[in-house]
Amino acid sequence: MSALPNLSDLRATLAEAAAVTAELPAHLAAFVAWLQRDTEAASATAAAARQPTGAARTPHHAAALGFTGDLLGLSPEDSATVRMDLERLASRQYFAPGRPRSLERDAVALLGLSLAVRASEEADSAWLKILLPECLRAAENDPWDKSLLLTAMKIVGAATPVAGAALMLPELRVAFAARGLEDGYGDAGEAAWSAIISLSGVRGNAPRAAVLLTAFDRIMADALPARLARVEVEDVCRVLQGVSRSMRRWVWESEGRTPRSTPACWDVENEYHVQSLLWAILAPLFPDLEDEEWLASVGQKHPRADLAVPSLGLIIEVKFLRKGEKPGKVIDEVAADTGLYLRDGGPWKCMAVLVWDDSQRTEEHDELKHGLLRLRGVVDAVVISRPQAMTRHPDALSTMPKSRRSPPSTR
Repeated sequence: MSALPNLSDLRATLAEAAAVTAELPAHLAAFVAWLQRDTEAASATAAAARQPTGAARTPHHAAALGFTGDLLGLSPEDSATVRMDLERLASRQYFAPGRPRSLERDAVALLGLSLAVRASEEADSAWLKILLPECLRAAENDPWDKSLLLTAMKIVGAATPVAGAALMLPELRVAFAARGLEDGYGDAGEAAWSAIISLSGVRGNAPRAAVLLTAFDRIMADALPARLARVEVEDVCRVLQGVSRSMRRWVWESEGRTPRSTPACWDVENEYHVQSLLWAILAPLFPDLEDEEWLASVGQKHPRADLAVPSLGLIIEVKFLRKGEKPGKVIDEVAADTGLYLRDGGPWKCMAVLVWDDSQRTEEHDELKHGLLRLRGVVDAVVISRPQAMTRHPDALSTMPKSRRSPPSTR
């Protein structure tokens, strides 16, 4: 048995197999660029996909713009093109007796079209909600297609099997978790890693190689939160992504843990508390971390960043989403912040955003993260729900220390 490659060689092999080449069809090239967040390749692919007109346009071109639009955003022209493409596709008859299947058997294209529907505000998804379950039934014995179709169904809001995520290939679960299409990958990591080190099916298959490469990077990020060598922006983002796991040991007691101690409840009541939490986690790992960093004035504005890592040109912006507030408010605030902080020629190059959702609206987190990541300069967005154990209710006051029973002061 030959020895397994080291991690560097393994990643290099996957990266070579996942390269975007001129021979790849537009939607497969866009899929690879989207998975790897390769904006240069995505821009080139989008340019090629928007050129064909009339009868020369195929579902592949619309699917390619779906992938690139999800990564780069759709221009008004591309949005109009995608809308017309989707209207044509919606009018077709699928699974017609005696006619060869085309789009019906192309799961990558269907995933791209689902992203196109999501990126185009005026597109109708009704036809995909009907077509995708039919395609899923036809792909019952193909785990690759089935995994892609299950994800596409989730994107457009089609009903999926109760055990949908468990039916997916583990490496695709990990890769799609890295792209925000899955909340996490549960216990799929070990099986995904086995697929990665086997390099199974990557020769001549760039989409497969891109999935394994994306899964490799995600597993490495989870296993190695911060490297001991040169620190990069990605290292800070990896730690931020792990903050929700840190909350598992957050103190919220109904009774003292020792005979002489009173119950402790470490409440998080505002943005400043979240900043303090992040400072405690990040300061030992990133020595030049700064808090309440005053930035260069912009006219009468005197902006101040919540946290910053000057050596990386990175600002960490903290937002606190209260009950009754709309998530769109956070997106508007961050959009304004990027305009102030990330000016051309300035020292700050990018921003990571962490949102504390005090109202526990987990069903809105994916859309919120997606919106934040579309903003210029935002390299990562993390949304943390107030832990379920930290429930505020009148009965809890009787178990809190006396000093904690008065209402919090307002700023």
